[in-house]
Amino acid sequence: MKMSKTLTIDDATARKIYPSADPELKAILEDSYGKPFFSAKITDRIKSFEDACEYNNANPKARRFTVGTINQIYQERVAEIVKALNEGWVPDYDDSSEYKYTPYFYLNAPGFRFGGSYFTHSAAGTGAGSRFALKCRDLADYAGRQFVKEYENWMTPMAGSSIKTASFAATSFTGSITARVKTFKDACDVLGIDSNDEAFSYGESDEIAYAKLKVITKALNQGWVPDWNNDKQLKWYPWFYMNNPGFRFYVSVYASACASTGSGSRLRFASEELATYAGKQFLDLYRDYMTM
Repeated sequence: MKMSKTLTIDDATARKIYPSADPELKAILEDSYGKPFFSAKITDRIKSFEDACEYNNANPKARRFTVGTINQIYQERVAEIVKALNEGWVPDYDDSSEYKYTPYFYLNAPGFRFGGSYFTHSAAGTGAGSRFALKCRDLADYAGRQFVKEYENWMTPMAGSSIKTASFAATSFTGSITARVKTFKDACDVLGIDSNDEAFSYGESDEIAYAKLKVITKALNQGWVPDWNNDKQLKWYPWFYMNNPGFRFYVSVYASACASTGSGSRLRFASEELATYAGKQFLDLYRDYMTM
C-alpha cells in the first residue's frame, strides 16, 4: 500500500522557491497561497507593520515595538516598515547624485494627512535621517498613504508621552534661554525633569537621543508650541549634511502647515535663531538620532 506524506513549508520558503519552481509546483503554490502572494512588487507584500516584521524576520511583539512612549514605539515601527520597503537598500550620503525620498504630511485642518514626497542628496532634515529614507518616490508615496497612522502616532504631539514635565509660562524666564540651556541637564532643570529618568537611558541610541531632543526643544521654546492650523506661523528646524567630512549642521529651514518625516511638531522651534542654536549646540544628539 502506497503511503502519502504532507509537506509543510513556511511563507518565506514558499516565496523563495516559487521563482524557480516548475509550472506544476507553481500551480500548487498559487492554489495554496493565491497568486498575489508571490507578487514581485514589495508594495503588494507590505500592507501592515506585521507584514514588514515578517519580511525582516523581526518579532512584532519585541520590546522596541511595544514599550516606551507612543512616539518612540511608532518611530521604531516606521523604521521597520521603511526597512522592508527598501528591500535591502540603504542610503549612501557620500553619493550626492543618489536621491533619498521621504514623505511629508499636512498637520493642519482637517487633520493629519499625506502631502507628498520630496528628496534630498547628501543632507537631511531633523529626523528624516538614514533610517527613514526610501529609495524612490513611489515607495515614499506608498508609505505616506498606506502607513499614515503609523507616521501620525510618531510625529504628532497628540500621541502623548510618559515623560511628566513641570508646567511653566514663557514670561517666567529671564535673560537669554540659549545662555541657560547648554546641556541636556540644563534643559531638564528648566522644565523640572529628572535627567536620570530611565526614559533617557534605556533603548537604542536614536531613541535616547530623540527623547532628549524633545526635552531640549521644549525648554528652548519657552512654552511656544507650533500651531499647525496657522499657515502663516513658521516652524523652524535644523538641517544637516551627512556626507564627507562627516555629520554637520548646515542651515535652519522652516515649514508652515506641513512636516517632513520625523521633523514633526515635537522638534520644531519658534525661531530661526533657536533652530540654529540647537543644531550647533546639540549636534551630537542629532547625529545619534538621525544616523545609523
